[in-house]
Amino acid sequence: MGKKYLALLHKIGFTHKNFFEIFSENYLDFKDFYEKLDFQVLKKYKISEQKISQILENKVKINPKDIFEKID
Repeated sequence: MGKKYLALLHKIGFTHKNFFEIFSENYLDFKDFYEKLDFQVLKKYKISEQKISQILENKVKINPKDIFEKID
């Protein structure tokens, strides 16, 4: 399941640089990170407000089931 959530995070706008900064520090659980994702969480990682807005909008727009079906 972890790889599916990694793909989902990439699809909503995270870059490899973001992954390195976030997941090398604290999180190892991509699903947990996705489910807790909000403005304050992203602000801790020095992501611009514009990028945060884009990520959060994409999180609402993109249905995880669609991504997971493509991976299966």
